[in-house]
Amino acid sequence: NVWIALDFGKGLLKITDGKWETIPYDKIPGFGASSYLSKPLVDKNNRIWFTSFNSTNPTNVICFDGKNWITEFPGILKHGNLYVDSQGIIWRLNHIIDTSSTMKFTLHFLNNEAWVNYDVSDVNHLIISLDADSENVFLGTSAGLVVKYR
Repeated sequence: NVWIALDFGKGLLKITDGKWETIPYDKIPGFGASSYLSKPLVDKNNRIWFTSFNSTNPTNVICFDGKNWITEFPGILKHGNLYVDSQGIIWRLNHIIDTSSTMKFTLHFLNNEAWVNYDVSDVNHLIISLDADSENVFLGTSAGLVVKYR
């Protein structure tokens, strides 16, 4: 399948074996005319993860498991970025806004349907990319690459 997030109010385009299907946003729980999805990612279980905007859902994460839209993820903040690593594991990075000059983050990964915290308290620069293998987590930051033991 190919998933393409369309502009405001247009929905999603899903292409399966040459068949084009538009999924209107009003068919997705918590979505309205000014909502939209972006950055589709596929995990190791073939679920499609999206970052959502202007939804009434408790977070800006939405997952389609092939049949159902999943919109509630306890413990995940409203704003953040999704990543998928080379093993197909979904990660969630939240930037914590504070008044200091230091960047602060929370990072979680999905393990057996539960979000697990991964400590990034020692990372002080903007995280802009992420990958992981069975031994290491690779964080691309505004100051260069940070490699942490998994």
